[in-house]
Amino acid sequence: MRRLFAWVSLAVGVLSILASGVILRLWIFRGRASALYADNVLFLDCVLILPPLILVWFVLLRRRKARPAVLDRTAFASTVAAMILLLALTGSLVVADSFVRFEVHDEGKVPLHEIVISGRGWTGRIQELAPGSRQAVSVACRGILGQAEGEIRIRYRIGDAVRTRIVYSTHKEVTDDGVEIRIDESGARRSPGGLLFPPPGEP
Repeated sequence: MRRLFAWVSLAVGVLSILASGVILRLWIFRGRASALYADNVLFLDCVLILPPLILVWFVLLRRRKARPAVLDRTAFASTVAAMILLLALTGSLVVADSFVRFEVHDEGKVPLHEIVISGRGWTGRIQELAPGSRQAVSVACRGILGQAEGEIRIRYRIGDAVRTRIVYSTHKEVTDDGVEIRIDESGARRSPGGLLFPPPGEP
């Protein structure tokens, strides 16, 4: 009976680790939303299965005076590793939900300097961007880290002029994982979105 329990525990641990790998692959190739949905399903299943298995293993290993068999040690280790991996993956996805990736493109003929994307308690900076190049910065604009409301602005220097544009208004929810901001001498545009406008009273 103990041997059967060890094999079942080992199978559950290995399958959970493989499932975590699949979720990680979804995150890389399909995006955070798909990975988070799959992780929620797996997390509910594993919370009901893995912790009881680990508790039973603690009781069995404490009662056993002799050195545990290789199968027992492997099964226990796989179960604990699966639980740790799942918690780490879930935590990473939850934190990642807070960050939005802003990719700034310089489509003009002069470099951009001192680019600052700020709002909702966080700030991202890019020191310089050459014409025709692009650079990304991640800013917490939602979820457990970023504030739910607040204006998001981009400030940059192009030539001798310093410009500020509103990327998202105070009550506008950021639903995209990535936002492109294209800047040239005529102004700035957000994709998805459109032309960005300055705050009231600014050029």
